Amino acid sequence: MDSQKMSHQAGQAHGQAQEKLSHHAGQAQEELSHHAGQAQEKLSHHAGQAQGQAQEKTSNLMDMASNAAQTAKETVQEAQESLSHHTGQAQESLSHHAGQAQGQAQEKTSNLMDMASNAAQTAKETVQEAGHQVKASAQGAAEAVKNATGINQK
Repeated sequence: MDSQKMSHQAGQAHGQAQEKLSHHAGQAQEELSHHAGQAQEKLSHHAGQAQGQAQEKTSNLMDMASNAAQTAKETVQEAQESLSHHTGQAQESLSHHAGQAQGQAQEKTSNLMDMASNAAQTAKETVQEAGHQVKASAQGAAEAVKNATGINQK
């Protein structure tokens, strides 16, 4: 074969190789985008579930706190009504019990509020960690595609 023909064939082979490489890189990028999209959808779904659960728990805890506060208020009111009908030592005893009931209700309310706050913080941290993991995974995959296609080689 003459050198001109060989040079032409080499050029064609090089062009075909570049086309194949470009085609495969495109497919890999499409697949990466698809998987990243699926991961993002999954993350969004789980984040929504976690947020929903946190909201439900917070709502339940708030209801419990409200009920405890209402019960304490009613207990205090009942104790005060009873207190108005008694004198002396009985009056002192009822006042003491009403104070205890109110103190216990306040403590329970405070504990429930702390639990609700902790549940919300945990949900937030879980969603943030999942986001970091998806981001790291996508970055790693992008680097792998760049390395496979030679984009990172200079």
